Amino acid sequence: QNHTTNHERTTHFICPAKMHGQTKIVYGSEAAKVRRQKKILAFQAATSDFESQLGKGDMTEAGFSLTTRVLDLNPEYYTAWNYRRRILQSFFDQADTAATLTAANSEEIAVPTPQSDAQRSPDKKKSHPEVGTPSPRERLLAELRYTAQHLAKHPKSYWLWFHRSWSCQQLHTQYSPCDWEHELELCTKFLNVDHRNFHCWNYRRWVASFPASKGTIAKEFEFTTGKIEQSFSNYSAWHQRSYLLPMCHTTEDSLQAALEEEFDFVKAAFYTDPSDQSAWFYHRWLVARSQHPDIEKRELEMCEELIELEPEAKWPLVTSVVLMVKLREKGFSEYEDRISVYLDKLEEVDPYRKMYYRSMRLRGGN
Repeated sequence: QNHTTNHERTTHFICPAKMHGQTKIVYGSEAAKVRRQKKILAFQAATSDFESQLGKGDMTEAGFSLTTRVLDLNPEYYTAWNYRRRILQSFFDQADTAATLTAANSEEIAVPTPQSDAQRSPDKKKSHPEVGTPSPRERLLAELRYTAQHLAKHPKSYWLWFHRSWSCQQLHTQYSPCDWEHELELCTKFLNVDHRNFHCWNYRRWVASFPASKGTIAKEFEFTTGKIEQSFSNYSAWHQRSYLLPMCHTTEDSLQAALEEEFDFVKAAFYTDPSDQSAWFYHRWLVARSQHPDIEKRELEMCEELIELEPEAKWPLVTSVVLMVKLREKGFSEYEDRISVYLDKLEEVDPYRKMYYRSMRLRGGN
C-alpha cells in the first residue's frame, strides 16, 4: 500500500545549464506548486490594486503600504520601487515644509488680537506633521531595514541594491550622516556567502567612495587581497583592486612602485592556475598602466616560462601575443614571426575561437 502524500512526493528537476561551474538543481513538490499558485494570484491582485492607485497618483500612507504589499510578493517589480521613492519624496517635502513653517512661526511676534487670529493662515496648522508620523530620517532607516530583509533572500536584485543606495544617499546628504561602516559590514557578510556577487561589489565600491579618507581606501584594498587569496578566480575582487590602486597611490612614483608589487602578486595566481582568466585581465591592466618596454619584455619572458610549463594553456599564449604586438609598435620588429607562431598555436589549443585568432592575425595581432 502506498502511503505517500502530496506533501511527501518531491520531484527533482535538474537543469543542464551551469553557473560558475555548478549545476543548478531545483526541488519541487505538489504542495510547493500550490503555494506558488497562491502567491501568483495574490501578486496579480496586489498589482491590480497598485496600478489603480498609481493612475490616481496616490501619495498617501495607503499608497505607500500598497507598494510594500506588492514588493513583499515580488521585489523585482521595479515600478513599485520607483513609485515608493516618489511617495517617500512627497513625505520628505511635506516634512521640510512643516519644519520651515514652524521655524518661521517661532520668529514671529505673537499679537493676541482677534485681527491677528483671523489673519493666521489655516493651512499652516494642517502642514504640521501629525503626532506619531515618522520623520524623514526614521523613514529612511526603515527603508534600510526593509531592503536588508529582502536582500537576504534576493542578494542579486538590481532594484534592491539601487533602492538601498538611494536611501543611504538621501540619509547622508539631507538628514543625518549614514553609517557607512555598517554598510561595508553588510557587504562583507554578503560577499562571504557569495564572493562573486557583482551587485554587492558595485554597491561596496559606491559606499567606499563616500568617506574620502586614505585609511578607508587602504582598508578596502586589503579586503580585495583577502578575497583574492581565498579565490584567484574572483574577477570582481581584481576589478575592485584596479579601481582602488590609483586612489591609494596618488603620485606617479608611488603608483609605479605599487604596480611592481602587483606584478609579483598576480604571478602567484598564474602559477597556481594559468588557465584562470581573471588574473590575466588584471595583468593586462597592469601592463597598460605601466607602458614601459622593459616591463613588457620582462612580462613576456614570464609568459614564455609558463608556456614551457603548460604548453596547452591559452592565456599565457594570448598575453604573449598582446605583449609582442605592443613591443612591435614600439619598434621591436623581431617579434613579427613569433606572433604568427603563437596565433597558430592558439588555433590548436583553443579551436572554438580559431576565427577570432584569425581575425587577430588580419589586424596585425591586435
